[in-house]
Amino acid sequence: KRKKSDVYAETLISPELAEKGGALDVETLDAVKTIEVEEGTLTGEELRLPGEGAAILWGKKRGDFIVKFAIVDK
Repeated sequence: KRKKSDVYAETLISPELAEKGGALDVETLDAVKTIEVEEGTLTGEELRLPGEGAAILWGKKRGDFIVKFAIVDK
């Protein structure tokens, strides 16, 4: 989902990863980035990746890529 120059993506994570934290690969607009999920992450929490969103029309800057976590049982 896009809001102005920011891009929002929901990412499903396991209860174990949410509880203990750890590395997670996330596909952004340009590449796959490894992010760090914090210990005790809850459904609905967000992690902002500055400069990884859509291009801003009037310059060379880019918006942010916001990862929203959703915990799911597998």
